[in-house]
Amino acid sequence: MIEALWTLKFGRYGVQEGAGVMVLDAGRIFGGDSGFSFVGTYTIQDEKLTANVHVKRHSAYTVNIFGIEEFDLVITGVAESSQLRLLGEVAGQPGAVIQILATRDSELP
Repeated sequence: MIEALWTLKFGRYGVQEGAGVMVLDAGRIFGGDSGFSFVGTYTIQDEKLTANVHVKRHSAYTVNIFGIEEFDLVITGVAESSQLRLLGEVAGQPGAVIQILATRDSELP
């Protein structure tokens, strides 16, 4: 149900600041945007998605919304078949929160 290619819109406090993509496949998560990539794992229990991803910069020309080069992000939210509404928090930095809207784009081959 959840395994697919997803497009992302993300930002802080309701302001969209970026867009990217992610793949959810067999408990693994891969993704990124023009400046940052991320890899990690996810689980789903009772329609709740929980993920832990490691984010790192791959382009010297971009800055993320936290101003951090490399960090771990803990993500939680509700898993639906066509859309995921998620919140991510930088590990060890309470208040460094990102809102993520993921929309199912393509099925995996």
